[in-house]
Amino acid sequence: GGGGGGAGGGASQRMHSEDQATMKIARKLAHLYNEEARAALVRRDSTDTQEAETLLTEAHRWMMLSGD
Repeated sequence: GGGGGGAGGGASQRMHSEDQATMKIARKLAHLYNEEARAALVRRDSTDTQEAETLLTEAHRWMMLSGD
């Protein structure tokens, strides 16, 4: 699993510490959903991927929110 990039964004998008905390949580949630999806794929036979897909969708949503 790759790591995120450095500090992006323009000066016009100055982050408040509150926003940074929110981003950190969103990133953590994305990571957790990713791990759950992986575990779901390992647990189940390859025919039943619905749970994993749902988890990956959630992970993606949180990644987008955290700007990853």
